[in-house]
Amino acid sequence: MQQFEAFFPHETRIRIPMSMVDPGNVVYHSRYLDLYHEARDRYMDAAGHSYAILMENNYHLAVADAHLQFRKPVRYMETAIIRTRFN
Repeated sequence: MQQFEAFFPHETRIRIPMSMVDPGNVVYHSRYLDLYHEARDRYMDAAGHSYAILMENNYHLAVADAHLQFRKPVRYMETAIIRTRFN
């Protein structure tokens, strides 16, 4: 399996669907992790590594720890920009 380069930044843009927001029209706090998972998948595709291939080989990337700091709300129909990299 090909190795990741030490630093490969990637930017994912995701338009927020109605299914991710709460009644206040803001992304529900737990749904941010869904955005991060989507960004990770797109990052891996861009780096030439498919998560599906990892799974076929019985590898999984488990989230062992997550720290979120909410700086400003993301609302329905806005575009979230998620920057991903591996160190």
